[in-house]
Amino acid sequence: MIAEFKDLPCWRVIPTRVPGADLFQGIADYGEWEAVFEVENLWNERTRGVLGNLAQVPPGHRAYGPGSTFIMAPFAFPAAGRFGDGSHGVLYAGLDERTALAEVAFHRAKFMRETRRPRETLDHQVLGLAFTGKAEDIRSATEALVQVYAPDTWTAGQAFAAPVRARGLDAIAYASVRRLGGECLAGFRPNAFHQCRHLRLIQFFWDGAGLRGPDGITA
Repeated sequence: MIAEFKDLPCWRVIPTRVPGADLFQGIADYGEWEAVFEVENLWNERTRGVLGNLAQVPPGHRAYGPGSTFIMAPFAFPAAGRFGDGSHGVLYAGLDERTALAEVAFHRAKFMRETRRPRETLDHQVLGLAFTGKAEDIRSATEALVQVYAPDTWTAGQAFAAPVRARGLDAIAYASVRRLGGECLAGFRPNAFHQCRHLRLIQFFWDGAGLRGPDGITA
């Protein structure tokens, strides 16, 4: 089912170090992206690290203005996930803050266990943003799409998302796999997101076996 949203509130939880500053909040026109990128790419290694691969994002899909660096980051640095194989960017967000916290806590704890990390405090920040666009809405289809919602594999989810993205839809709205009753959004187009802003700083505490976070979140 296709659902259309306007100014849908979303939450993201990201490490405070990625990115450290909103480099492009003053850019209003997509032609300016190429000019800034070309100049900075000549000398500034740090800025290249924040920019990633700008060519991954078509000019007409880029986000501009305040908060745009945070929106652009998952598209400039594509990684594999439930609805993307890493060949293109996907912005994942919770439709409430607790769901965003639970999703990030699960994946961060999994990484810490697999890499056998020692005790550590992990600094993150919570971002608020809004989504306007059309989405394939599968929030009520957890039983019909069991494989898409499989907790331990993304194969079916990636296969499901490919034609959705090819049809030009902006996102997939889906039920959270990590928090019962939670809902999430997987966005395929940066400029479908706007009003991105910092909400608060948080910490996760890894004790060598489990993760504890704010608001009673554990993983």
